[in-house]
Amino acid sequence: MTMNRDLEELARVAKNAQELRTRSSMSLGGGRNKIDLGDPSKWSLSDSPQFGQVMKLYEKDLEYLDTEREKQRQKLKEIQSDMLKAGTRKEEIARFNRAKDDKEFAKMLRARTLGPEHSETQTQLRKSIRTIRDRVQKLEKRLQDDKKKLSQAQSCKPAFRSESLPTFTRNRLNSLPERRPLIQLIAPTEISSSQSTSNQNRSPGWPHALGS
Repeated sequence: MTMNRDLEELARVAKNAQELRTRSSMSLGGGRNKIDLGDPSKWSLSDSPQFGQVMKLYEKDLEYLDTEREKQRQKLKEIQSDMLKAGTRKEEIARFNRAKDDKEFAKMLRARTLGPEHSETQTQLRKSIRTIRDRVQKLEKRLQDDKKKLSQAQSCKPAFRSESLPTFTRNRLNSLPERRPLIQLIAPTEISSSQSTSNQNRSPGWPHALGS
């Protein structure tokens, strides 16, 4: 009895397998439209070649979807970054609003406003401020000097005293060292000649006339 039941079960399994094999080898009439890929009742194992051909029709669509997915991923990152900035900004606004009423919190907030990432910028700003301050001081000093000179010119008081003739001559000679020997040779001759000419121009009775 047990053997007969086993044989009957094997016969039933073999029949089911045969039917499944028959159905698998039969085409279910799946078309060449992309819309048919989602309907399993239209495809069997024998339709695999045709199924692959229809799948190729989705190649461009898959490339487009892959590109769009990358774009959407970038947009999602931007949105997350904007949300993070908005949250940080919201916290800053809340802190500043609190600082309006809480003086101790305001002091702490001012001390913590500049973080390490702003130290370099702060140093550069301080250097620029020092440079500008030095230039302003120089300009103010120059302006004061110009005002002083203008005031002296308006009051007819020269800022510098004029040099005497001997001092001027000596300075000119010292500024021309290469001409000094020639000047030393020529100067006595010119002086003596000028003195003789001056004596000749005087009349013999000139001293007596002064005495009279």
